[in-house]
Amino acid sequence: MNITDVYKLVPGPIKIEKVRCLTTGVAIEGPFATPAFLKLNEEQMFLVESLILHSGNLKKVAEDVGISYPTLKNRLDDIITIVKQESETMKKKRQDILDLIEKGDITPEQGATLLQAL
Repeated sequence: MNITDVYKLVPGPIKIEKVRCLTTGVAIEGPFATPAFLKLNEEQMFLVESLILHSGNLKKVAEDVGISYPTLKNRLDDIITIVKQESETMKKKRQDILDLIEKGDITPEQGATLLQAL
């Protein structure tokens, strides 16, 4: 199953809770940090993929996905906003945990556990 299939089954935000090595079969469970790109919907992921495959050439991306250049720019701006917001949210969460450690409200060990859970 690939991420596109996941989007069809679970259209909401995704939280990774288990990973497994296909070679060794070793699996690890627990909350894992979710990359900002997993916050994107299927169409947005397709645009990012096309952008990468066309080495950032927006004209080729617009042709590839069949939309105008201004529409592509607007959709890319939406993607940038999502990624920036997710990045800022994660920075704030990390800083909040570090502040709790600094104030002595939690131990460094508790803080490490909370940071790993992000």
